[in-house]
Amino acid sequence: MSAGPVDDGLAAERTRLAWERTALSLAVAGLVGLQVLSSAGPLAVALALLGLVTALVTALGAAARYRRARAHAAVRHVPAAVPVVALGVGALALGAACVAFVLGEAAAR
Repeated sequence: MSAGPVDDGLAAERTRLAWERTALSLAVAGLVGLQVLSSAGPLAVALALLGLVTALVTALGAAARYRRARAHAAVRHVPAAVPVVALGVGALALGAACVAFVLGEAAAR
């Protein structure tokens, strides 16, 4: 009877790369937001910087999770619920703040 295919940590590496792509897209969105909204005032700049901070935290979290997964290679699955929920809540909060900013700017005109 075969033990099945051996992973050798490839799943952990694919997961790390996916988180890094997410962090990169957040960073690009933050930089674009910073460029586009820099003349819109300090609140807009703060929102763009918050996007950049979220990207940094996501990238650091991905690296830490990958190191833990590689250190515990015998463990089949390292739960990802906390970072996924944290990123989801952060993205929703950042999106809601951006919508509130845009609506506030539209109402002020």
